[in-house]
Amino acid sequence: MTVDIEKLEALAKAATPGPWECREAEGAAAICHERGWVADDFSEQTIIDTRYIAAANPAAVMELIAEVERLRDSHQQVCENYNKVSYASDERGGQIDQLRAEIAGLKTGYEAYERVNAELRAECEKLRKDSERVDFIDKNWFYNPYGEGVQFMFNELWEGEGREIRTAIDDAMSKEQSHD
Repeated sequence: MTVDIEKLEALAKAATPGPWECREAEGAAAICHERGWVADDFSEQTIIDTRYIAAANPAAVMELIAEVERLRDSHQQVCENYNKVSYASDERGGQIDQLRAEIAGLKTGYEAYERVNAELRAECEKLRKDSERVDFIDKNWFYNPYGEGVQFMFNELWEGEGREIRTAIDDAMSKEQSHD
């Protein structure tokens, strides 16, 4: 049996409003409400009320109860799923915060790496330049057996007191490169 809910609703709205009660006397029972007995006359309202009573039979009521229980179970399942999703969302939120902190740490580490890398590049450039100077000295030295030992041909490079040897070598290297 399928309850026609719309029909039952229309009958309930048309029936005499409650409260209704069952009165028992001497082995008999009757339904009554504030206006009297439901089936004590043949008025139009009595016919409407008896139709409602017939529609609200045990099978219809049991089906409605089953539907209410199904909806309660469904509601409970929805609530449980919401709680799971909410918990998962909170958990994911915590994981997202943790990942953001890790990313911030990685950015800081990367920035430190970039600074160290820049320093190392500058140091490598300085060492490369010094290597070029050593190559220049290696190419321009000679051994003087009559003098102090190894001598360098810096007479034409040196231009006076206070001048750094690196500057003198750099200038000589520049002149040599311009002749090439």
